[in-house]
This record gives sequence, structure tokens and C-alpha cells, in this order.
Amino acid sequence: MNEKLDILKAEMNKIKTMLSTLGSANSSLASGHHAKEFLSDELLKEVRLAAPNARLSYVLRTSLERLEKSERKEVVSVICKEDACSALFTACKKGNLEIVEYLVETCGADIEQKGIYEVPDDRTNHIVSPLWCAAVSGRLEIVKYLVRKGANVNVLSDTGSTPVRSACFMTHFDIVQFLVEHGNANILIPNNNSELWVHFFFLIYKCQLPIISFSAFCFCIGGSCLINSVQSKDLCEYLIKHGADVNAQDIQLKTALHYAIQEHRFETTKLLLSHGACPFLKNRYGDDALQTASLKGATLIFNYLLENISYTRERKADMHELMGSTFLDEHHDVQMALYFWRKALDIRFDPTGEIPSLPKQKLDYVPLYAKAFFDPTTGKINFCIDAYMACDYLVFSLIGKCVFR
Repeated sequence: MNEKLDILKAEMNKIKTMLSTLGSANSSLASGHHAKEFLSDELLKEVRLAAPNARLSYVLRTSLERLEKSERKEVVSVICKEDACSALFTACKKGNLEIVEYLVETCGADIEQKGIYEVPDDRTNHIVSPLWCAAVSGRLEIVKYLVRKGANVNVLSDTGSTPVRSACFMTHFDIVQFLVEHGNANILIPNNNSELWVHFFFLIYKCQLPIISFSAFCFCIGGSCLINSVQSKDLCEYLIKHGADVNAQDIQLKTALHYAIQEHRFETTKLLLSHGACPFLKNRYGDDALQTASLKGATLIFNYLLENISYTRERKADMHELMGSTFLDEHHDVQMALYFWRKALDIRFDPTGEIPSLPKQKLDYVPLYAKAFFDPTTGKINFCIDAYMACDYLVFSLIGKCVFR
């Protein structure tokens, strides 16, 4: 009982302090400025600490409503110094619908005022709108409210990504469905943004940051909603039914099929192929669907492609050899490597002689992993191949010899 009284007394003291501050603030213009600053600090603090489905405190709401609407808008538009977000942006991220409604309708908060959203997985920061933030955070009710209030459903983030595209990446099916069907969101907009290149070269040359992976940087450019959804077969099917281009390519010339294969998404791969995805489209590195499956060790998809798509004998043999190299090089699995290399031999050489053999053509270049040495008996330069580095090609003949490429 005494503890409850102490808590009540503390709350009453807090209310008296706020009211006294506001009362003294009305005495002059200068103190009025301090009062608004005090209110904005209290607002940001309450929103940041608000529980789910919470409202702003009665004292704070009363204090805000004493101000003119233009002053209220000024107060609620203040950006927090800690996270560079307004009260509305934070409320959208947390999913506090009542607070969002109050800030917009009573205080006139700008529903397009951008803030910084930090991605939980990689801790990267993005400048986005409240709608974008709510969509990627999975706050469906907030998304519905902002769309009803006229928020721009195709607004771009600093990386050129739309709310619906980012919701696809997070697999928020319900939000994607609402944005498409009720907000007329454009699912064909990729995140093509030239400003990314400016940021990239600034980091390299001005900030002296190393280039860790250029392909990782390129991954975020040109990706469509469908590419961002390969982790979900149902979401991909929904997007295709609503006009998504199954053969759209990003800056690396990769399609959704490439990404589905490299992530071992078997069901998504079958779905894309059944809806016209071209398995022969090559990315910037010359990889089509079958070669991508070989490089990523996606055996289930690899076998499905061979069973359902017509390839030449030589192409099948080459890809079995590449698959074997992947298992040896990436997974250190000798048994699987030998399995695929023997399969390649079976394809190339028919013991009955009924089918012409397909001997492996000699290389017209010297592998980087080859070591040159002079043979005094022949007077020629030969090359010694490092077996552990020469995973590009290795076959075992019937008599047990090895041929390195």
C-alpha cells in the first residue's frame, strides 16, 4: 500500500512540475519557446517508452492542446537527437496506432516527414518515410491508417526502395497485399538510384573504406519486388498474378530465378519456371539457371532442371563436372565430387560405342593455379597443377588416373 502511495506521489510531483513549467512559460515569448522545447522532449520520451496500444499521458495531451495548431505541429515535428526520428516516426515503428492518430489529427504531424530506420540484422541506417517504416516493421494497422490519410505508397527511401518492395523483402504478405490492392502500390519499381553510386564512391575515396565486395554492393541496386520475395513461394505467386515480370533483371543481370536458385528455394524455382521464367538468361558473369545451380551446389534444383529442360550432352557433362568442383571446393565433400565427376564421364563416354564420345577439349589458356617448370628431357615448359586449387575440372577415368584442368 505504501509503495502505491509513493508511486502516486511521484506522478503528482511530475504533473506539478510540468504544469508549473508551462505556467511560467506563458509569462513571456522567450519562456514560451522553452515550454515548447520542454514539451517536445517530453513527447519524444513518452513515445519512445510507450507500451503497445498505449496513449500519451493526459497531462501531455492537455499541454499540447493549449497551444495553437501551428505550434503543436512545430512541437511534434522536432527530431530526436538520439535516433534522428520524430515522434510520429517512432510511433509508426513501434505500432502505437492511437498515438499516431493523435499526432496526425490533433497535432497536424507531417505523414511524409522522414526519419532514420535501422535494420536490425545488419545495423545499417536508411532515410525513409513513416509509411515505409511501418511497412518494413510489419505494422499493418499503421499502414492502413497512413494510406487512408493519403501517404505516398510509392515514396522512395534513400536507396530508392519503395514500401511494398521492402515489405516483400521482410515477407510481410498482409502488408504487401494491402498496399497493392488498396494503395495501388507499383510492384514493378526497382530500386534504381544513381545516388547509391555517389555514396559508394564517397565511402571508398573520401572515407578510405576498403571494397569488401562489389557484388554485395550491387545486390541492392535494381532488385524488383519479385526478386525480394523469392524466400516465399506464396508471395511470389501473388506478385506474378498482379503483373510482376518474372524475367526482370537487376544491375547484375540476375533474375528472380537466379536468386531463387542460389538460395536453394526449390518450390519458388518451380513456380517461376511454370510462369515463364527463362532458364537460359545469363547474369553479368555468364551464369544461367543450370550453371547457378552447379555453382551453389543446389542438387535438387540441378536435377529438376536436367529433367525438365533440354540441354546438350556436352552441356550436361560440363555442369556435372562443375557441380563436382563445387562440392570439393566449397564443401570439401570428396564423395559427392566423385559422384558428379563419374556422372560426367558416363555422359561423355558410352562404353557400347553406340553414342559418339565427347572428349574434353584442351584449354586454350594456362590456369592461374598452374606452376611452370622446364623439362630438360624435352626442352619444353610444362605446367604442374595444384590439385587443391584446380577444382575447376577433375575427372577420374576407368583406370583411376586423374586429369586436371
